[in-house]
Amino acid sequence: MRLLLWHCERLEYSDKSPSTRPIGIGQQLGPKMTGVFDNTIAAFTCVEVDDDDQVVVQAGDSIVALAHQLKNSTVVIVPFAHLSKRLAPPDVATSLLEDLETTLRNQKLRVQRTSFGYHKDFALSFRSCGHPGSVAFRSFRSDKG
Repeated sequence: MRLLLWHCERLEYSDKSPSTRPIGIGQQLGPKMTGVFDNTIAAFTCVEVDDDDQVVVQAGDSIVALAHQLKNSTVVIVPFAHLSKRLAPPDVATSLLEDLETTLRNQKLRVQRTSFGYHKDFALSFRSCGHPGSVAFRSFRSDKG
């Protein structure tokens, strides 16, 4: 699992069109969505082929640690396949993203998850660019991967 974490003053997104890749993604599509979030940690998340529950725990721990460091309890999980070429099948990816959301909620964070499988328009406004934790990249692998 790969995470690109940004501390955002504001995150806006709007679904535009369904993605056609990878094969099978259409079965995971929900309705088109839009969203606006203020003072949030945007967790751009890519689920990889060997990811499992162990990776979800590691990723969750990392996000929780950043949230505590920033004294911010709001996280938006943004599925973002562009961080890897080793993508998990869409059904596995959506399941592990749901597990990540649950993991973060269990740590008392406010969590939203954007739609899966859509091309999106984004508008990001960053908080105090350059402060520690304003941008972070994390990569996790399971023991089997």
